[in-house]
Amino acid sequence: MSTCFYIFNPDTDLALGNNSPHYQPPVLIKKMSDDLSVLPAWYVGGSGDGVWVNDCKKVQCWSDNLPLSLDVCWVSSQTLLHGIGEIIPWGWNKSLLKKLNMSGLSSSGLPTEDEVDVIRRLSSRETAVLLLKALNCYPETCGYSCICHTMDEVETSLKEPIEDGDILKRKLLKSPWSSSGKGLKWANNESEQILKNWCRRILDAQQAVIVEPEYNKVEDFAMEFYADGKGSVSFIGFSLFSTSADGSYKCNYLMSDDDILVHLTYYVSCDVLEMIKCELQKMLSSVLRNDYKGFLGVDMMICRFSSQPFFRLHPCVEVNLRMNMGILSHYLYKNRIAPGCTGIFQIDYFKDSDELIRVHNNDMTAFPLLVEDGRVKSGYLALNPIEEGTRFRSYIRVAFNE
Repeated sequence: MSTCFYIFNPDTDLALGNNSPHYQPPVLIKKMSDDLSVLPAWYVGGSGDGVWVNDCKKVQCWSDNLPLSLDVCWVSSQTLLHGIGEIIPWGWNKSLLKKLNMSGLSSSGLPTEDEVDVIRRLSSRETAVLLLKALNCYPETCGYSCICHTMDEVETSLKEPIEDGDILKRKLLKSPWSSSGKGLKWANNESEQILKNWCRRILDAQQAVIVEPEYNKVEDFAMEFYADGKGSVSFIGFSLFSTSADGSYKCNYLMSDDDILVHLTYYVSCDVLEMIKCELQKMLSSVLRNDYKGFLGVDMMICRFSSQPFFRLHPCVEVNLRMNMGILSHYLYKNRIAPGCTGIFQIDYFKDSDELIRVHNNDMTAFPLLVEDGRVKSGYLALNPIEEGTRFRSYIRVAFNE
């Protein structure tokens, strides 16, 4: 039936943190998974690949009326058992593994629990800490992060002084596993007792807490890669994105790699970016070996300093050992956006479905869609069905650069 079979499971980081095959996602995350289940159709690798959705007929009707072609097969749990090739989820975890096994898939096409345990270990923020230690010694780079395994180590790390002018006077605590913008705690924003209780819970559940200073960030971006499962990691491209004050994902900018590179080299040299890219490929190949096959991204920052060099590259904020919105945006730009155009890719949530439908209809009117030769030249396009009951919307808005 299909060569590859794609699954959008955005709860994968939470599931890794829970580490139980019986994990159930929060209601809101489950709703996000259902509403945006079609997202892999925008980055599938080949004609006729399968994408798992709840209602094939409903989604087929939606895709038949799109102004852009989606050459995929919509698959549900009822049609899952035959003709499946490689399975490509947003990310692997034990909960998904159990769900697929219960669907009747042959175990020969799935990773074992032990293999998922290795992926979980590699997905920990501890991997980012170790990579950062090897990368922050290059010119025009910065970044410090430490792993604490006891409450005493956390308290000692929090007491270490922060250099004025270069780093803001706050420290950030992170759990080893959590979803975007979650599992974070600003040390200066909480009472000592609340902070200790949070740390003890994380230490008890995940055996470590990561402590790092807050940097004077001016840009968020990532380098995106693909690991072939045989010890080789290839560079896919750059992604430029925006986050909120609490670190939550906001949007990606739909731009060419060349344009993103021009933007970044306003702050740091092209040489240091190329050097970090090459070093990351070597290091990730060594770390991942044949234990992981799939997409991954390394989040980075450009930070402002009070002494020269005034802008420096933080080369490893997070390592996302899974598919991510940056890679999705990269393929959207590459395959769906007309030359000479730029835009944004964004996901938003509405408490009220009627409000979402109203905003969606207004955006279609305010930003009329123009498609030429199968690519968006300007306007607004929702990337998932917008109907009664929908709460999450993924969309692009594109403009032609004259």
